[in-house]
Amino acid sequence: MPAPMGVAQRPMIELSDDFKAPTLKATWGAWKERDMNRFKTGDGVLIIQAKGNSYAESCPLTIMARDTSYSVQVMAQIEDTSQAALGLEYNPQVAVFVKLKRGQLNVFGPKEKLITREWITETAWLKLINRENRVELLVSKDGQKWQSLIADLDVSDFDHNGQHGGFQAARPTLAAVGNGSARFTNFCYSKF
Repeated sequence: MPAPMGVAQRPMIELSDDFKAPTLKATWGAWKERDMNRFKTGDGVLIIQAKGNSYAESCPLTIMARDTSYSVQVMAQIEDTSQAALGLEYNPQVAVFVKLKRGQLNVFGPKEKLITREWITETAWLKLINRENRVELLVSKDGQKWQSLIADLDVSDFDHNGQHGGFQAARPTLAAVGNGSARFTNFCYSKF
């Protein structure tokens, strides 16, 4: 809806992030994370210090999507013992995500691991497409040719009207699990 006459509209903050700024943009947050120093940005790279033994323990970095249909993609790179994830969560215990770890990619739903696929390199382009609460997770070696890992996860209960209690909304996430750190570049949010 347009702003009333004489009232200036605030510009929307860009959700894509090239991570060139020396600090995180105000669009990012983390669920119950007290140590925001775990997230370092600058020179085109976001470095997340790994935490916990699972996605739920990792205090993922989140961004609030403003559209009902959108995609997010990012390039992830891991160290030997770290794991990197791109996901969509209601809260860290209720999430769907793809996780890159040494030698494989795993796709998780809210209750279980759904897919394991061999992945030789320590880098991967990860993409999440949310079409009105139907999620597709994809992977690419080059950010151009994509392989669908899972095509139709229903996340319609990932909101305050769902069965999880509270007043959250589904948020795209980046996470690092285990030891060491994970690096992320070229975070792109696109409405469609």
